[in-house]
Amino acid sequence: MQRVLVVRHAAAEPQEEAPDGTDQGRRLTAKGQHAMGEVAAGLRRVLDALPLIAHSPLTRAAQTAAILEAAYPRAACCQLTALAPGHGDGQALFAWLAEAGTQPVALVGHEPDLGRWVGRALSGEPRPCVELKKAAACLLVFPEAPAAGQAYLSGHFPPRILRDLSEVTR
Repeated sequence: MQRVLVVRHAAAEPQEEAPDGTDQGRRLTAKGQHAMGEVAAGLRRVLDALPLIAHSPLTRAAQTAAILEAAYPRAACCQLTALAPGHGDGQALFAWLAEAGTQPVALVGHEPDLGRWVGRALSGEPRPCVELKKAAACLLVFPEAPAAGQAYLSGHFPPRILRDLSEVTR
């Protein structure tokens, strides 16, 4: 069995405010960083251990992953090209998850790709079936090897719910 936490990046600055003026260089806003810190604390109530966090190469996803990594001190982060926007049909994610073994992992990326991948994991079809707002998460469980249509949804967590959960820990 493998648990996969799917996380959409937190709120980011407009492209024209990015240091290099590109979508890839967009950073999290101060509000996005703060919200993600609370979300990460709430996620600790959902998943107590998270050894591996994979993120898209885009700056805002890497920053979101770093905030998650701070909430899970034993976690390791890695960049995964398969999480970049518009990168294939998601088959590379299933292959990567299979290589990761049975440890819980997080995937930090972007919409609409994450939603389509979650739909593919749940139903075998690449269509979104959960809404992933900025800093939202869902938890998938693969009872067997990670493959299309083989997961079930263990939880869907809008950011508001995760922020509320973070207050329980204080």
